[in-house]
Amino acid sequence: MICNKCGEDQTIDNYDTYFHSNHNKHFTRKICKTCMRIGYRNYKLRIKEEKRIKHLLVNGGKKCSVCNELKLPDQYYANRTLCKECVKSIEREKDRLDREERDRQRLIDGISNKRVPNKPGDYADEIQRTSTKEFLTLLGWSYNPDNNLYFKEPLKSATGLWRSIIPNPNNSSLEKHRKRARIRNWVTEKTLPKLVIDKHRRKKTPPDEVLNKCMYEYFINKKAGYIIAQENGIGEGYVTHYVEKIYEMIYDKFE
Repeated sequence: MICNKCGEDQTIDNYDTYFHSNHNKHFTRKICKTCMRIGYRNYKLRIKEEKRIKHLLVNGGKKCSVCNELKLPDQYYANRTLCKECVKSIEREKDRLDREERDRQRLIDGISNKRVPNKPGDYADEIQRTSTKEFLTLLGWSYNPDNNLYFKEPLKSATGLWRSIIPNPNNSSLEKHRKRARIRNWVTEKTLPKLVIDKHRRKKTPPDEVLNKCMYEYFINKKAGYIIAQENGIGEGYVTHYVEKIYEMIYDKFE
């Protein structure tokens, strides 16, 4: 049986029947069940929309000059023919175009339009790298290509170690930092402890050989922790964690 709505040939089970009181018998509808459900749903939506429009007209609704939708007066700003949603959308698009134009002009002027990364020696583009080099050079800093760090004696050594720290007896964290700096300069290959992780180590923890190599680079070669992590392909948190353990192991001997 062919449906009068969708035109598909379907079995009789896909059609509803109804009882006609004048003829006193049942008849089969010419529209399938699926089309009947769709038609009933569209009818309910149409009735709902008509009620909404009637409510808007009764309460002083008006059409937006951009989206052409009928809305209540509280959805408009004062003395505006554009609804609030259209106004916000237009302002967002205007801000986006202005931002793109500013970024384009900054690139023409040779100014980087990207956020500066947090880690030293890491730059978003070449403009940032060049600008940083020029600025630090004017301040008297020098560049060490071996570790990709800037240094300035006597504030900071070429290995990345800060030296000129003013003592403050009321600052315990500063005193701790000074003590660690003395320990790091005091440690040699003979006095550097070896790490041996117990059997309860985590699966992702690097092997003992890698950790001991990292500790050697930190205490003997005076490299920064994040550089050591990048060179050995491990997380910076591992380097920081086991550096703390080495400090704890050396504290008693250093005293």
